Amino acid sequence: MPFRKQHSTAILVFANSSREELRHKKIAKGGVLFDRLTKRTLQIVKKSGLPYFHYTEAQQSGTSFAERFSNAIESILSQGFESIIIIGNDTPQLKVSHLVAASEHLISGKCVLGPSCDGGFYLLGLLREQFIASDFLSLPWQTARLSKQLTCVLGHSNAELVEFEPFVDIDSIWDIEELTKLTTRLTRDLISLLVSFINIGHQIGTTRPSLVDFQQLPVQFNKGSPL
Repeated sequence: MPFRKQHSTAILVFANSSREELRHKKIAKGGVLFDRLTKRTLQIVKKSGLPYFHYTEAQQSGTSFAERFSNAIESILSQGFESIIIIGNDTPQLKVSHLVAASEHLISGKCVLGPSCDGGFYLLGLLREQFIASDFLSLPWQTARLSKQLTCVLGHSNAELVEFEPFVDIDSIWDIEELTKLTTRLTRDLISLLVSFINIGHQIGTTRPSLVDFQQLPVQFNKGSPL
């Protein structure tokens, strides 16, 4: 997206197509869900008024998640932005106000982390000088330790770290069940959509795995881990 010179911060929506998402997140008929979530996320981003870039698997480059994520950040910052806000498409609790607040913190020289309940994060606001590719490549991506380790990395810079409240991101049908309990924070249409996928899961006999089963599941293709 073309950007205006007065903007020093850009938003990176790092989110794959619904087809790619479904290869790693086993949600029955989830294509409709992820299409809706992506559409909603882009609507929120546009309302923020900030320049934005949407990187799906078609725009990403690298052989590992760490490389793809780091390369995407570097690509945006190389265009002259002084800071960047990175989000995905799987956090229904995210609002325009969070993006605006993150932008304001960055302008004041602070960085921002929005941790997700699975140990990853749903929002990361970085100043240009905080992005050191080697540090990001060595982070424990796709594990429940990511948010904690990222906090340590950001703590090495001179910038103050602002943490937002933890949110649930969607990696499984059980995350959807948790989100439907947040009736005061989500729109009625969104809750209705989420409930429909819970019903589909019950119809095909989906059950919550035991702790041992969770340990046998493959790592999800997201910034953190649902384990």
